[in-house]
Amino acid sequence: MPIFYKIARGEKSRSFFSSGKAPWPYGIDICFENVSHPIAFHEGFGQGQAWGVFSVREALEKQWEEHFKASNAAWLIEYVSQLAIGIPLPKDEIISKYQRLHNCLPTTYEVNENVFRT
Repeated sequence: MPIFYKIARGEKSRSFFSSGKAPWPYGIDICFENVSHPIAFHEGFGQGQAWGVFSVREALEKQWEEHFKASNAAWLIEYVSQLAIGIPLPKDEIISKYQRLHNCLPTTYEVNENVFRT
């Protein structure tokens, strides 16, 4: 099963009906393997969490710019753009950058390949 690395995380203040404003988590995960949808966006927590995998083309659409910012991942856009023109993601370089930013290695998780079927 493909392995995704939790490469970026952040939060943004979000309004809720009854409780006012609260921090809302955002994140971006990357699969360094050759899969059709190597980018995962997620936000929220608990039952309010949303997650999905996307193609490189989809991940670079304007609608995801704010997600990159909220995830503290503007630095990832250049790498994803390079992947869009066929340049493989430099796994060691990206993981090293994550480690410098967070003082730890990124966590990983496996995704069932059925997720990539359309």
